[in-house]
Amino acid sequence: MGIGQLLFNAFVLLTLVGAAGVVLNRNAVNAAMCLLLSLVGIAGLFVALDAYLLAFLLLLVGGGIVIYWLVRQLQGVIADHNALREAHHNAL
Repeated sequence: MGIGQLLFNAFVLLTLVGAAGVVLNRNAVNAAMCLLLSLVGIAGLFVALDAYLLAFLLLLVGGGIVIYWLVRQLQGVIADHNALREAHHNAL
């Protein structure tokens, strides 16, 4: 078993563990981090196939989408917190 086969197996394992983490995590932030881990594994498989542009675009677009989604989630949490604070302030 050569180094190429070991790297391929490592990237496959990374991809599968990340995908399982996305499905099994109840916390949205942890699931997003597992999605990034899975995307890194897929990008590594693209690099193993000498598809460097696809690997770069996958990380660029996929990472951007995950970051955008996390920011939207945090905006929702902040809006909920502000609404609760305002409701508490009005009750006093």
